[in-house]
Amino acid sequence: MKRVLLIHVISVILFAGCAVTPSLKAPRPWINVKRGVFVLPEGANVKTEVKGNVFLPLGDNSLSIASIENVLNNLLERRGYTVTTQFNYSIKLSFSVINGGKSFFKNDRFSSYDYSYVTPNSLGVFVAQQISESSPQNILIHTERNAPQYDIYKYVLSVAIYDKKEELIWKGESVWDSSSLNFDVQILPSLQVILSNLPRKSDAVPRFPKVKEDSWNTFLRVKCIDASFVCPALPYFIQFPDPATNSYIINNKVKNPEAFEAYLDLIQTAEYALPLGNTDFSDPLDRDNWSKVMLSGEYYLGNDQEKTKILIRLRGTLGGYVVEKCMIADEEEYNENSVKMAEWKTALHDYFDFYEND
Repeated sequence: MKRVLLIHVISVILFAGCAVTPSLKAPRPWINVKRGVFVLPEGANVKTEVKGNVFLPLGDNSLSIASIENVLNNLLERRGYTVTTQFNYSIKLSFSVINGGKSFFKNDRFSSYDYSYVTPNSLGVFVAQQISESSPQNILIHTERNAPQYDIYKYVLSVAIYDKKEELIWKGESVWDSSSLNFDVQILPSLQVILSNLPRKSDAVPRFPKVKEDSWNTFLRVKCIDASFVCPALPYFIQFPDPATNSYIINNKVKNPEAFEAYLDLIQTAEYALPLGNTDFSDPLDRDNWSKVMLSGEYYLGNDQEKTKILIRLRGTLGGYVVEKCMIADEEEYNENSVKMAEWKTALHDYFDFYEND
């Protein structure tokens, strides 16, 4: 019997050598976003509603629906929207999970966007998808007997926005395959990408608790080591290095470990990544630009009233990105990065500005 195997790059290759543009792509869902003439105003009051349909007899899934609604509300609040019963717009999320049959892969689909409208807010996510589609395929086909097959489930996600008159003004859809039935976790990456098309208030800053010092090593071991992360703004997997001792990472790679939760959040939610492989931004799709990247974001930590500025530097390997440094940046470091990020956003806007102005 023949089979197709997904060949993962071994860890020795993943963590060794100089920075290179990765080859092992992270799975990305198919996305389709459409809007009407009207756009949801920045900072609007909204009501949310979640409905789900799962083909398996899993019993009462109200807890999972509540979990997904919490995720939706959190992502909306982070964009500056207020979730309330006194609303001007309603946002309805619906999802379904159906049996997709068998596959030789645990995750076998690398899909594309089908944007009918790309907003300036979503260009950071959009360019990541373009890089992913232009990257070499990361699978190898060969034959072997007694190949195991995996159950595959097809996820369908829809987010629709209505005005007070219940007229549809915006809709985002996503479809992807997965071998996992943990649907509340599965929905997060697609939902993040869909909502990246909505306006975002710059003063909407998330807050995360500080990790206490005697738990730094445990946090690293439980939540970081051997985990692969997917970022909306990057087409490749992200991992923490896996040396002999966790203390090496905390002393050399993860500065200010009290900000661990914020680091993980930024890795998984950043909508823009600054490429460092080349100072020339004239061709954002040049894969050589993406051998090194920087993520940046502002957070409130614990009960602090001052914003904390965070930078995360990632180094490319054949198997994806490895965290090279996480740190709380000072004002000068963060401002220097912000200037470069502004140049990058301008380059993206100019590159994807296809049409003449009226």
